[in-house]
Amino acid sequence: SGNKLFKPTTVTPKTYAYSPEEQAFYDRLTGFILSGQAYASSLNQSDQRLVRLVLTAMQKLAASSVAAIRSAIRGRITRLADSRERLTEIDSRMREMIGYLNDGSIPALDDRYVALEEEYAETSVKVALVENELPMLEELLALAAEVNVETKIETLLEILKTDFEGRTVVFFTEYKATQAMLINTLNREFGNGCASFINGDGRLDNVIQPDGKLSSWHMDRYDAAEKFKNGDVRFIVCTEAGGEGIDLQDNCHSMIHVDLPWNPMRLHQRVGRLNRYGQKHGVDVITLRNPDTVESRIWSLLNEKIESVMRALGTAMDEPEDLLQLILGMTDASIFNQLFAGGIDQNPDNLRQWFDAKAGTFGGHSAVSAVASLVGHADKFEYEDLDEVPKQDLVDLAHFFESMLKLNGHRLAVEDGKMSFVTPKAWQNQYGIRRKYNNLVFNRTAKGSDVNILGIGHPILDNALSQAEQFPVSLAVAKGIEHPVFIFQLRDQVTSERSNFSYVIVAVVLGEGGPSLLKEEALMRFYCTISDAMPKSKEIYLQSSRNHDLSALLVKAEEYLAQNMTGLTLNYRLPTYELVAGFTP
Repeated sequence: SGNKLFKPTTVTPKTYAYSPEEQAFYDRLTGFILSGQAYASSLNQSDQRLVRLVLTAMQKLAASSVAAIRSAIRGRITRLADSRERLTEIDSRMREMIGYLNDGSIPALDDRYVALEEEYAETSVKVALVENELPMLEELLALAAEVNVETKIETLLEILKTDFEGRTVVFFTEYKATQAMLINTLNREFGNGCASFINGDGRLDNVIQPDGKLSSWHMDRYDAAEKFKNGDVRFIVCTEAGGEGIDLQDNCHSMIHVDLPWNPMRLHQRVGRLNRYGQKHGVDVITLRNPDTVESRIWSLLNEKIESVMRALGTAMDEPEDLLQLILGMTDASIFNQLFAGGIDQNPDNLRQWFDAKAGTFGGHSAVSAVASLVGHADKFEYEDLDEVPKQDLVDLAHFFESMLKLNGHRLAVEDGKMSFVTPKAWQNQYGIRRKYNNLVFNRTAKGSDVNILGIGHPILDNALSQAEQFPVSLAVAKGIEHPVFIFQLRDQVTSERSNFSYVIVAVVLGEGGPSLLKEEALMRFYCTISDAMPKSKEIYLQSSRNHDLSALLVKAEEYLAQNMTGLTLNYRLPTYELVAGFTP
């Protein structure tokens, strides 16, 4: 129809200033962290790393809220005062934490990581953070107790009464202590029960009940999302992994970042909960920052860097937002940790120079070029080339998905167009994956509070695709076909801006009347034929009743393909091909 599937996102920064009590606490905490960094330099390498990890965790907690860091300080004081009987268990947790931080390939900062980080700050007592640590922590705890009202939360309430008046709102925070404080504030201001929450374990401690007592809330993430989508609550407060796999766009287009994760990719993933297919409005996002903090100053410099990358990517396509996410995904997360943790020790006058030296590799020419080459140059796209694009949609994934369930020994039940199935164990590899799914559809226009759309990006389908990519063989005996079929991937050996397609998939059918080519819709219909004839899971592995000289057949297929590639109108300068799969009757 020519209409855009996704609406633009508007990001508005809102600033606030610390109260005198907050500033006193922040200044003392900054001094504590700097003292700890200096002290760490005198330790051996192992202890040095340990101390710096704890100090970094404390800095992150403080950037989220005083409530979050106060909880960690209180826990650490308790453990410092206690006997060291749990040191063996604590050491194990330390090693696990270090493993998380050293693995830069982890794609998402989830709740398990954050929980480890909080516990690390509380329980890593084998090595002191500074000399005479306990009295310094007690002083920090006393200063934190003086902070009765957090100005960040007061600013947030003002936004809800002005910019977002009457709107449903999604909040994101990294820490459960901040989550609980926000839930309590919303209940107080807008009525008890006005908000639901999603986090890693479905539990939230220190929630104030109407009678003033503290209790723990337990809430299933899907129930929390349904309450929000059905209008039973106005607000939903999520942590990072808590929002993974949850779509909230049906009745909301407003989001507030209560805190800012140190990896910009997390921000894009948060916004993705609202800015997705089916969103009828442009998404409004508000960030909260205190410009006087080092974290805010680093974020300002990082945003300048990101805007520079966006301008560079603008030469590759009109809307470079998606390409920026690719670059962020390719960037080692440790770079961002180094920027924020190291910035606290820099003179404000020299911060930019230091930042430029540290962040020089992020968004450099090589990264921009690599991403541009991955996706091609979209501004070169010719609309007449749409005839070359297969006319497929979500429903065409149904055969593949059912086949993958069969290969895992599971059955797909379909009733009134809605799919239900028990999740294969091989797909239950991340938080948020259900053991059973109901009412899933491959239909973008499906309506109903109980309906969930399945498509690329849904963790279940992504896991099915990932598993298929890892299959060790690509040759199969198939029911429903009469002749051998070989599938090839075609690509251009010469990088060029003239072609909009990085590769093309075609098939050669070795029929009795001679070979023939299948492409686009015809190839998809062939896949569906195989899927429809696929045996039940108990009979999935077949023996071919025919003897084939596969090597000779493959040579015949390759010869035919080489002779007929010119008729495919690929606009390739130097086409080449690679065998990707084969089917025999």
